[in-house]
Amino acid sequence: MRHNKKDLGFSLIEIIVTIAIMAVVTGASVGIYSLIGLSNFKQGYKAVEDTMSSSRTQTVSKGGQWASAIYYSGNNIVADVVKDCDATSYSVPTPAGKLFESESLGSKNKLRVRNSSTGAMIDFASGDYIWIEYSRSGKFKNAYIKSGGASTDIDGIEVYSGTKYSKTIGLALSTGKFFEE
Repeated sequence: MRHNKKDLGFSLIEIIVTIAIMAVVTGASVGIYSLIGLSNFKQGYKAVEDTMSSSRTQTVSKGGQWASAIYYSGNNIVADVVKDCDATSYSVPTPAGKLFESESLGSKNKLRVRNSSTGAMIDFASGDYIWIEYSRSGKFKNAYIKSGGASTDIDGIEVYSGTKYSKTIGLALSTGKFFEE
């Protein structure tokens, strides 16, 4: 029985071309995955900023009791603007007052808050919630994390995704403004 040269398998050139194509596809997918992670992080950070801005605007322009509440709902972190609810009657995840709008930070993003008196970072866990409330003049009335029945005043919220992306929103407690640190 005679073997034809074409029946012996792949040539070296075919293998090299296949490996090169696989390398290009793998490199492109890693880059796309990284961009998706960055996009999710930016969306989560923007959700916190938008919620705080909306509750401040509603308080100053419409009056009444408006606040931002940030908490876990399942694996997602949710930021709500709540109307006619104070911190003592708020319960997670269903507000006692009327929900104005809600945004999800997604399941990949995590939060930490900064203790305003010690500067220490506190991890945000399931069952915790961040409460940010403004006075009619637009200054912060309350800014704290409620964790395990105790509350701690805060002056910063860090949004992070793994070890790659991290930004902190500083809270200027005397003016009611917030800023990127």
